[in-house]
Amino acid sequence: MVNHQVNKYKKAQNELSLLAANPYEIIQVLMKELMTQLYIAKASIDRADIEARSQAINKSIDLIGGLKGGLNMEAGGEISDNLNNLYDYMVIRLSEANLNSSADMVEEVKNLFLPIKQAWDGISEEDKQKGFQLIAEHKQ
Repeated sequence: MVNHQVNKYKKAQNELSLLAANPYEIIQVLMKELMTQLYIAKASIDRADIEARSQAINKSIDLIGGLKGGLNMEAGGEISDNLNNLYDYMVIRLSEANLNSSADMVEEVKNLFLPIKQAWDGISEEDKQKGFQLIAEHKQ
């Protein structure tokens, strides 16, 4: 009972944090959680835990959907197109990994995604501010 209440509290705290987050921070949270879910999926496959595998892969697919939703296809040009296509491929591979209980396919997705996350982690504060300005101008 106490564990359930703690989990509800943590979830509420995370939701409040996201409400105050800027677009960069929201994408950062999605990326970090995707890496976590991919790790859980792979470990679940290794343990032959079908339920945990399915949950982690489904969450991973949802997180990729969130990342796709954050792409600005108009302003992002070729980079957004390439990421969109790569995210589609990752969803296909994760679906196949779930069907085939394949840790190798999950690892493939992780290896495809890791450079994207590393690049995102390396965005300078100056470039973040330029991005925020573009978003603000686009909303007007």
